Amino acid sequence: MSSPYSFQLGALQVTVFSDSSRTMDLREAFPGVEAEAFQKVAAGFPSTELAVGYNVLLLDDGRQKTLIDAGGGRGDLPAGLSAAGIAPEAIDRILITHGDGDHIGGLGLFPRARILLPRPAWDLWTTPAGRERMVEEFIALFRERAPADRLVEMAAQRAAYGETILPALQERIELVEGEADLAPGLRFLPAPGHRSDHFAVEIRSDKAQLLHLVDAIRHPHQVVDPGWTSYIDSYPVQTAATNERLFAMAAETRALVFATHLPFPGLGRIDQTPDGRRWQPL
Repeated sequence: MSSPYSFQLGALQVTVFSDSSRTMDLREAFPGVEAEAFQKVAAGFPSTELAVGYNVLLLDDGRQKTLIDAGGGRGDLPAGLSAAGIAPEAIDRILITHGDGDHIGGLGLFPRARILLPRPAWDLWTTPAGRERMVEEFIALFRERAPADRLVEMAAQRAAYGETILPALQERIELVEGEADLAPGLRFLPAPGHRSDHFAVEIRSDKAQLLHLVDAIRHPHQVVDPGWTSYIDSYPVQTAATNERLFAMAAETRALVFATHLPFPGLGRIDQTPDGRRWQPL
């Protein structure tokens, strides 16, 4: 487990926690990229393995502690919080960016946290037609990758999020409308493509800004070519368009950038150069 990584963003104390990590073959992660283009790009990186982080961001403004996503529930997040002297009961708010298990599996660990959820996500997950869509778009990714019994299990887990988990938490859920600030300096940004309910998060404090890209990026070359999308993205064309918009925003504002699945601590900036954009890790 990586030690928590803390830094100051304006008046905010920000801490990154590692919930888990793994590696996978780079070619397996980006199967849609043409072989010649893939080989050319891969040659510029030190490894053909993709390091996948599972990073969780905590914001502390001195009054409230806000987690962005809740981790998977079986990883290292609870131990990381404990190492930082933070009890689960100390978490005041959790922002949910989308309903994948590695982002919502830990909801039950934080008994007093208010849960902030974009209304479009609530509508997708808690209506029969929307929930069917959310289950199907995820299962479609694994139809050729997982055995039939595992697909049934995955579908049941997805459906349970909308059928039982969210309704059971309804008294603690605050639905957020549009792109309005959900708290001073904090707002959801629609970022569909990876999933239909996928949202990024913009964080501002004093003159500092951080853009949480969530699952939009998994490899630095995606900044150079947003058309590089992963097998795990449900809608590749929409993902590429969303990423182009987010990357341009990050480059223009010079915001610090954070992403869930980049190697820990998942931080860097997107530089605009005469030759295009590039990723600059922190």
